[in-house]
Amino acid sequence: MEKRRIFLDTSSHLWANLLVGKDEDNGYYELDSAGKERFTNSWKFGLDNALRNMAKILTNLEVSPQDLICVLDGANGKSYRARMAQDYKDGRDKTEGMLIEYAELQKQFIRTMRSYGTTVVSHHEWEADDVLVALARACKPDVSVIVTNDKDLLVAVDEVHVHVYQSWELNPDKFGGLPFEFIDIYKATVGDTSDKIPGAKGFGPKAFDKVYKAFGDEGLRELRRLIKSKRLIEIQEDVADVPELQKLIDFEGQVNLSWRLAHIYADKVPVDNLNWQFAAPVLRTPETAGDFSPYLAHWEQKAVLVGRSNYDSVFKRFTDFIKANDTVVGFDIETSTPAESEDWLDQNCEGSKRFIDQFGAELTGFSFTYGLNGEQTMYVNYAHADVDNRVPEEAVRELFQTVRDHAHLVIQNAYYEETIMHEFLGYWLENYDDTLMMASYVDENRLSRGLKGLSKDYLGYEQVSYKDVTQGRKMNELTAEEAFLYGADDTIMTVALYHAFRLLLTIEGTFNVYRMVELNALLMKCQAFVDGIDVDMEALSEMSKRDKVQRDKLNRLFIEQLLELGVEGKSFTKPTPANVTEAAAIKEWVSIVGGEPFKTMRKKFESVMLAVDEVENQNVVFLADLIRLAEQAVTNGDSDFEARVAAIETFVNQHHDSSPEINLGSTPQLQKFLYETLGLPIRLRNPQTDKQRSEGRQGSSKTDAIAIQTALVEDVAKGSLQEAVLKTLQSIKSLDTRFSLFYTKYYNAPHWKDGKLHSFIRQSSTNTRRDSSAQTNLQQLPKGKKGDMRRVLKAHHSDALVVSLDFNAQELRVIADYGRDPNLMSCYVGDNLKDMHGLTAAKMMGISYEDFKKVHSDDSHPDYKRYDGVRKAAKVVNFSSEYGVGAAKLAQSLMCTEEEAQRYLDAKFATFAQSEEWKRGVTAEAAAQGYVTSKLGARRHLRDGLNHENKWIRLKAERQGVNFKIQGSSAEMTKLALGRMWEAKLRDRYDLVFYAPIHDEVVFSIAIDDMPAAICEIHSMMIAPYADMEVPIESSVAAGPNFGDQYEMGDGRPDPERVKKFIQHILEKEAEKAAKKSETVVN
Repeated sequence: MEKRRIFLDTSSHLWANLLVGKDEDNGYYELDSAGKERFTNSWKFGLDNALRNMAKILTNLEVSPQDLICVLDGANGKSYRARMAQDYKDGRDKTEGMLIEYAELQKQFIRTMRSYGTTVVSHHEWEADDVLVALARACKPDVSVIVTNDKDLLVAVDEVHVHVYQSWELNPDKFGGLPFEFIDIYKATVGDTSDKIPGAKGFGPKAFDKVYKAFGDEGLRELRRLIKSKRLIEIQEDVADVPELQKLIDFEGQVNLSWRLAHIYADKVPVDNLNWQFAAPVLRTPETAGDFSPYLAHWEQKAVLVGRSNYDSVFKRFTDFIKANDTVVGFDIETSTPAESEDWLDQNCEGSKRFIDQFGAELTGFSFTYGLNGEQTMYVNYAHADVDNRVPEEAVRELFQTVRDHAHLVIQNAYYEETIMHEFLGYWLENYDDTLMMASYVDENRLSRGLKGLSKDYLGYEQVSYKDVTQGRKMNELTAEEAFLYGADDTIMTVALYHAFRLLLTIEGTFNVYRMVELNALLMKCQAFVDGIDVDMEALSEMSKRDKVQRDKLNRLFIEQLLELGVEGKSFTKPTPANVTEAAAIKEWVSIVGGEPFKTMRKKFESVMLAVDEVENQNVVFLADLIRLAEQAVTNGDSDFEARVAAIETFVNQHHDSSPEINLGSTPQLQKFLYETLGLPIRLRNPQTDKQRSEGRQGSSKTDAIAIQTALVEDVAKGSLQEAVLKTLQSIKSLDTRFSLFYTKYYNAPHWKDGKLHSFIRQSSTNTRRDSSAQTNLQQLPKGKKGDMRRVLKAHHSDALVVSLDFNAQELRVIADYGRDPNLMSCYVGDNLKDMHGLTAAKMMGISYEDFKKVHSDDSHPDYKRYDGVRKAAKVVNFSSEYGVGAAKLAQSLMCTEEEAQRYLDAKFATFAQSEEWKRGVTAEAAAQGYVTSKLGARRHLRDGLNHENKWIRLKAERQGVNFKIQGSSAEMTKLALGRMWEAKLRDRYDLVFYAPIHDEVVFSIAIDDMPAAICEIHSMMIAPYADMEVPIESSVAAGPNFGDQYEMGDGRPDPERVKKFIQHILEKEAEKAAKKSETVVN
């Protein structure tokens, strides 16, 4: 979709409209600096002229206010040229009154235009002229038109992408046929009195014409070169033929100065660091009524509520427009969820962290914003509370058929809208842009990208919150009138954000990158969400029971070990006459006797006891009687009050478990146990918080798995009680992690509608634009020996297998391609490929790679295990160091000293020296330009971090630059592969379901009959060329009955016959396993 933008030379436009004509109503006379009487028009007069002529210009250029960017002079804009000539543009013929009227005119003009969605921009150190040309050139390949009364700006015209509109004409001839590129030479030699540009004394327009006729275009280009380099003396030999050239030689200093003053410094303007003021075309309200103009009325934002009575006419107007015009259409939906969703969410949400049941959500209403200026908005009542005013379903479906065929949609968070609408329509709305995705390219450091926050920060517009509109009700409990302006507002803001973000991304050259990388990949993930994943609940239950038995066993062992250590058992608050009516004590006793936490916010005795009475537990009922009897005895001063109180203690003590207890989820308790009870030295600490740093304190002591493993290696004796306790603690924490991450969540996660797992994938949600998962986080599923949780993801039917295609050493190949390190290249390019980790291991051991391989390739060799251990350590070194990990952190991972870790790092750096040099180059690149780019050109913005006063933040930003080059490029590679898969319509052609991208893998469930063809096609999409990458991209293939029990197909590209043999191998192996399992059961 071609985009045309108008860049307005604002001061030129406004001065021309302020000074033209005579304001008979509000104008006035005043004296100028020379004492001469001058007439000054009022700002209101100038505003009326400026808006009327602006409307004409926009109409003539067939654009709208949202296509307009008003460029202002920077506050210090003249300073660059003023340093060359102090009187530059000084003393222009303006009175004090004119300057005052102009200031108010600019303020009111900008305010009015922003009401229609016009953007304003400036840079504090540059004039508008420089910014205008810089932006127009930066916006290629889009078409830019500079609107100005300054003929000097014609120098920017290239007749293809950049044009100048002046005197109601496009690219007018203002210099007698002189090509636009030579305007700067003209001004440098002839001068310009209005801008105080002197030129060469005595060298006028006729002299210039003579020179041009004599030497032509090439001659003027050579003249420019000589002026810039101050070598005009070299034209002395041509003076005999063109005597006028002597003037240029005689006044070379003035000519050089004039060229520097006349030159447009577009290349120096930091277009990625301008002061932008974006806006949205807002609805007219009593508060904003004064911001609108009758000249622009047809571009004013209008909204209509669509119901049963008017949908025919409104839908026709909308569909006629989108069929006739190639413009974007904002789209947003409002949804509601049924009662089943609430029950399901109760099981799946922890505390106040309540997410939306996206798969259960149903369409309630929707809005479209369209028009040449995005000035038409309609909100449609599909399922709001006013049933009689709903638009019929058949009308809505017919409308979306036209939308699918003709509209280019702009959506905020398409992952939500697309999945809901697919469930409603049965097809995808594929022609779209997503402002949430665009926001991740505009500023990936901003991880919160909701519409309300984006509108406030980029458009200066505060939207009404969902909570304020709904007041605790669901959308389908609101009438359409109540939801109308809220729903309409969302699409108005979405369209405005689209225009703002598209402009910013176009300037950075990343708009097409975003579209190519993100949009089809997102639809692939939408399809995965809708299809869902089949969960093997039987396998989940078996694993959970197994681990629960083990955890109970370990907990009993841990208590025994605590007792052996002399750790005191749990106690409870003893009842006394003073506390028998206190809420905290009562809640504690009820929790003990009832066997589960008793929670209430009540404080007063009687109120708390009423809550106790609601507990359906006989022991609690009996306890409540004891408490009330004790309270009465104490209050009345009865002689048996002590016995009554003692009865409470006796009863609670009967139910109290007095064994030692440590809450392993509590960091303070674990810190106390490890470093006080066990007396371990503190070896590892967390990074300092800002408060700790300011107070001169160290970071808190670590209690994680690495801290415990370090203690086992460094601090406790073999066979000691301490060692046994730490190993038990390790095992318990590992099992607790499995229960918290997997068992609890996966039991409840299958959806109430279809019993499947619908994992939520946030595309480009990290600052490297990798994905993350939410709700049931598939990215957390471990691999290898700890990867049995993957078994719960099974094939979508009994005649299918789960297939995983995994990029082979994806990030290392990207590094190799960037750095072209000969050792690293030898691992991926050529016939006799080397092993990267083996190369590092050999260097760590001080032997040749050949000697290392001789031992490591023979697992029967007596030194094989030692060599393999070094290689495993080398693998950790290689991966850790690629992301800037230092010796201290590496030592924690390898359980070695920092000195040893540093030696390992030195060995790695020496082995791949050119890669390290590349990384230093990336850091220098980031420092020079404030960002780094992926292989396709997507940016990682680092200027703020690199310029931060905090040294650690600066160092972190340097590491982030290298990380992004690697991870950002790898993420692009993966998403492009997914995009190819979407374009190929695999799901329409094969019996398969795409499950998810998990790290560097793409996971499918594919019918066995379709596997030979489908796997070959998917594999080809995985290894397709990426950017300018020359290092080969490779992908492995694995398959099995579930995601955990996977069989590797082996190296080499798959072909249908090879895949068939692979399938046969899997089926045979699975049959053998089933036979053995059956035999075990019988025995």
